[in-house]
Amino acid sequence: MEQPESELHKKLSKQRPDFGPEDKVTRSWARKEISVDEYIRYSLQQVIEPDRLPEQLRSTGELPHSTGLSVAHALSMLDEASPETRKWVESLESQPGPDGQAEAQAAGWTDCAMPHYAFLVWFYCLRTFTAAGIPFEVYYQIDGLKKDPETGLPIDGIKAEDLLPANGVPDGIDKMVASLTVAAQQYKAMGYGLTGDHIEVYVGFDVNNNPGLTFPFGDVVDGGPVIFLPSDPADIGNEPWYTYLPRHELFHAFQYHYLPNLHLGMNLSSLNWWMEATAEWATHEVYLRTGATAPGSAAYARAIRIYLSEPNRAINTHDGMGGSRQYGLAPLATYLTERMNSQFVLRTWEMMDDKLPLEAIGQVTAGYGHGIANELRGYMVANYRLEAPVQALSDFIGASTGYGDTDAKNVWRTGLVGSPGRPRSQHAAPAWNASQSGVVNMGPGGTHYVEIYPPASGQGRVRVRATGSTTWETTNLHSLLVVFPYTGGTVSMNPLRWALPDANGDMSSTLKPGEVGVLMVLRADLVPDSGDAVDSAYNVTWNVSLNSETGVKIMVVGDSITHGSEGDYTWRYRLANHFASKGVQVDFVGPRRGTYDKYSDQRAIAQIEGRAQPPQEFYPGPSNGPYRDGNFDSDHDAMWGWTYADAMGKIKADVAAAKPDYLVVALGFNDIAFWGGADSTIGYFKDFIAQARAGKSDLKILVSNVINRTELAGYEWLNPAIKDYKAKLPAAAASLSTSSSPIYVVDVNTGFNPATDAYDGLHPNGVGEYKFAKAFADAFASRFSLGATFGSVPSSVPDITVSTPAWVTATPTPEGITIRWARVFGASGYYIHSRDATTGQAFEKLPLAIGGDHWITRWVTKGHRYEFKISAARGTTETAPTDVAAAEPNPLTPPAPTNVKLTPGDQKVTITWTASTGASGYQLYGVGSDGVWLPNKDVTGTSATYTGLANGRTYNIAVAAVNQYGAGMPGSSLGARPGYGAPPAVSMIDAWTSNHYEANLTWQDSITATGYWLEGMDHTAASPTWNRIPVPITPDDAGHNPGFTAGYLFTGAENHSYRVIPANGTMEAPPSAAKRVRYIAPAPLTDAQLKAFKEEARKAAEPRNQLPKPAMNLPRPDAENCYCTTSP
Repeated sequence: MEQPESELHKKLSKQRPDFGPEDKVTRSWARKEISVDEYIRYSLQQVIEPDRLPEQLRSTGELPHSTGLSVAHALSMLDEASPETRKWVESLESQPGPDGQAEAQAAGWTDCAMPHYAFLVWFYCLRTFTAAGIPFEVYYQIDGLKKDPETGLPIDGIKAEDLLPANGVPDGIDKMVASLTVAAQQYKAMGYGLTGDHIEVYVGFDVNNNPGLTFPFGDVVDGGPVIFLPSDPADIGNEPWYTYLPRHELFHAFQYHYLPNLHLGMNLSSLNWWMEATAEWATHEVYLRTGATAPGSAAYARAIRIYLSEPNRAINTHDGMGGSRQYGLAPLATYLTERMNSQFVLRTWEMMDDKLPLEAIGQVTAGYGHGIANELRGYMVANYRLEAPVQALSDFIGASTGYGDTDAKNVWRTGLVGSPGRPRSQHAAPAWNASQSGVVNMGPGGTHYVEIYPPASGQGRVRVRATGSTTWETTNLHSLLVVFPYTGGTVSMNPLRWALPDANGDMSSTLKPGEVGVLMVLRADLVPDSGDAVDSAYNVTWNVSLNSETGVKIMVVGDSITHGSEGDYTWRYRLANHFASKGVQVDFVGPRRGTYDKYSDQRAIAQIEGRAQPPQEFYPGPSNGPYRDGNFDSDHDAMWGWTYADAMGKIKADVAAAKPDYLVVALGFNDIAFWGGADSTIGYFKDFIAQARAGKSDLKILVSNVINRTELAGYEWLNPAIKDYKAKLPAAAASLSTSSSPIYVVDVNTGFNPATDAYDGLHPNGVGEYKFAKAFADAFASRFSLGATFGSVPSSVPDITVSTPAWVTATPTPEGITIRWARVFGASGYYIHSRDATTGQAFEKLPLAIGGDHWITRWVTKGHRYEFKISAARGTTETAPTDVAAAEPNPLTPPAPTNVKLTPGDQKVTITWTASTGASGYQLYGVGSDGVWLPNKDVTGTSATYTGLANGRTYNIAVAAVNQYGAGMPGSSLGARPGYGAPPAVSMIDAWTSNHYEANLTWQDSITATGYWLEGMDHTAASPTWNRIPVPITPDDAGHNPGFTAGYLFTGAENHSYRVIPANGTMEAPPSAAKRVRYIAPAPLTDAQLKAFKEEARKAAEPRNQLPKPAMNLPRPDAENCYCTTSP
């Protein structure tokens, strides 16, 4: 539907354009000091022969890209010019000159056979090519090839180098042509149109340090666009500009497709800021799509620091010719594209025939169901953080709070002040119970930041507001208060708390040393006309007050149940809100503030990537994860995975530093799960209390027992051990309690149902959080008269809803294939669905969720196509999987060891194997039939022994060779059962066929056998011999052999005999009696039955199905980190 022309557009279409003070030609014409003929002639002369301009019209600065727009405007008036002027302009068209380039041909330059005269300049070389269906003509000079007839000096041009490739074309032209080719292909693929039948590129207009110009009209006015490029871009930047600059200018050529001539009569300064911002954005997009680190890839961002150094100015400020700020608005295009759709920028250009950019941006944003004011508020936060979005804060304000583009963090911060680099801000640092004010001048769409630093000691609340001088001005201000960690002069961009204005326009939050509050102010009204926008700036006054609050100090120490994960509220949040609702002033203290951040846990990352894990990172640990609602005093001393033994090494120093009045302890689950039962945990508890009191002797202590978890296979003993600990803890606590340091036990176990009060069988959901908070709040009230009892617990609390990851990629690497996916806020892990498409394998889901955003799969075959899908999980809840990502690997890891053998002994298994070529060592993986995983072993020889094993339990062990790229495909063999020798021989075997080409084998189970070897004989062979099938048959979960179907017996199944050899590792029983295959007439089979039989046979023949799960490069399951309700 065609949009109505705005009143502003009608008004501006009657005005003469203004490109800023450096464009003296246009301003002179606008003042009617020169004629149309002079305006056209002078506009062109300022580019091609500026020395011939009248003195008063010469620019004193450098020509910016926007000069192309001003020349385009002048040429659009050619119909109003005199015949003489039109003829003069026509003379500037490219036209061939006389032959006579013998010296050029002698020098080996293939493009220089005939000169061309264009724009009053002789070009001696012409390169033609076609890209994305667009013919290009590139006119250029070569350094020293010709002399200027007037001065006798060599003509400046492209450097006379022809190295890579040596093709008779200067390397600079090769680079430009390659850059134009890839850019044209990408802009076309992105959906952009082009007006005209070809594009002319003139290389060599270096006057006024020309950084590149693009006109919409070639062949005067009836052809395609014209691009002017300097011959020595290194003079204005560096060598990579040969790549960057052509891409930038070419996008201008595509932009002109959406700017009819009528539009060129408007206020072009209001248009140019979006032209330059999106040209920089589009250039960056080409790099991202074709080579993110190619030469010139960061040039697009050179002006972002200029924009972020003055973000308070109108968002569509145009600094005129020579200005740079408009180039720095590329992040706006990036932000809105990430928020809406990959074609957001294109949609704005499609509306530009009757809209100014801000009008188009607002309308396109509304078309996607978003409000531009709210999006600009998110943009304000994103520009302060310059990191990936924080989902909790994004949900709070209803807009993204960061960038998916990693250049935001790695490139855009360059040149900005602070650690990390941040936009320009004002600082406030009042004393407690004092205030500070300031003023900033803000234009429409501008943003401003005030960083608020509290005194070095004490704590309290910060209260802020921002106002204009009138109600209307204040109404247009959209403010936000965000509190960030601040340590050693560095701001961590993981926000702790945030607040929007209340009914009075005030925002408040707790604030303490080690934090910085940031008042962010957006002027949300927009003025599409750039000149009017600059003129409509007004002063904004901000006020900051700090009010001290004194209260008791509480330190909470715990494990993952207390720490929480991304997207949790945590029971600490519920307890803090309870105290606040009762008017109890509490200062929660501790060295950490956030939840567990699985994405930065170096131990978890090492496990994901198959590397040796670094030592346990206990302190301060990965604790930057965001909360579901971070607006509470979140200081704590909990750490995911902690035991009493872990915390004991840190608690003395932590207590001494924070000096809490109360110590809340919720540890013990991992001690019981990892190290044994109640008695050892009680011992660690006592040692922990002694260390805590060494930090502060008069601590008042609340210690909880431990909640149950849903039962896991292999951990059937866990809940009884927790029950035992619950019974023994009160006496142990009482024995340590003193009058100056009392200890009371808090019962969190009773009434907590892990099936309904946890999202994964252990970690509390919303109801579980309330139950924990109630238990501690009631204990504070009854034992220490601190606050009131908690009250009732809600029967249900909505949990966070996780979504399918937005994308997934699969990339071949030397290790195999690296899979990466988009993070999902609140996901506790991610399931990988994979298959070998080359073999026709069905998708299989890895049994354990991955706690990270990538995975390296190493067991891959060169040249096979592997496909992957990712689903996000929140405990036992799983999303639908992503679309498929695929890769064909070329791994450089060593081949699998061969001849792997497992020999059982008394409480041990010895493994031997043949060395692999190129291996520097070997890694062993193992798991017992009880589901307990053996520790990985790293060895350099070709043998290893696992000791301390349980006799009678089957152990499957695999061996992988390792080189500098990691562990390769493992080799494995039949499992071994310690404490037993060779199993009994099989006394009964049967073999039959119903189709003459498949043999069905069944046999009697052999007690203590870990598997069976099958041997077959073809009686039609010249010398019939027994041949062993290379893959053993292993018992099913019930311990019974599954039988076997031998297929593809093309000499006739009845001509084959089979025998069975039971084995326990390398220890084999004698073969059974041979059984020749007999024929049994078949009963009618359905297609489904036949398909099922063939699938069973295929699976039985896959070696990987005989490998233990550790060899699948999976993380070890444990009682704390298993998001499942059945055996993994």
